[in-house]
Amino acid sequence: VVLEAMASGVPAVAADAGGLSSLVADGETGLLFTPGDGADLAAKVGRLIDDPRLRWEMGRAACAEARRWSWEAATSVLRNEQYALAESRFRERQRWVEAKLEAWRSPLTRLRKRRPHRTRPSVAAFA
Repeated sequence: VVLEAMASGVPAVAADAGGLSSLVADGETGLLFTPGDGADLAAKVGRLIDDPRLRWEMGRAACAEARRWSWEAATSVLRNEQYALAESRFRERQRWVEAKLEAWRSPLTRLRKRRPHRTRPSVAAFA
């Protein structure tokens, strides 16, 4: 409900407890009150009622903050994390394959250096 209010441009007044305090930036996108303190809640609501400019500014900031929590934003973050993971695994596998190839090449290279490659005599040599 808090996120829906913020998306509608309404600054939230929420208890400073649990996940709400991570959604509402106190004094920027809404106001947080002390849980169980009715006087604090009334003071925060009264502050927004009495100051339309503050209400408007917080509403704009709340709407912008709510966009960060949209499905589009969430899937974008997830997609970027998956791409980064896939890329790192690809590079890791590529390094592993290159190391294996080098391990196979090294003995062959040493063997070639020890024994020069014999060439067959050309046909012209028998003519």
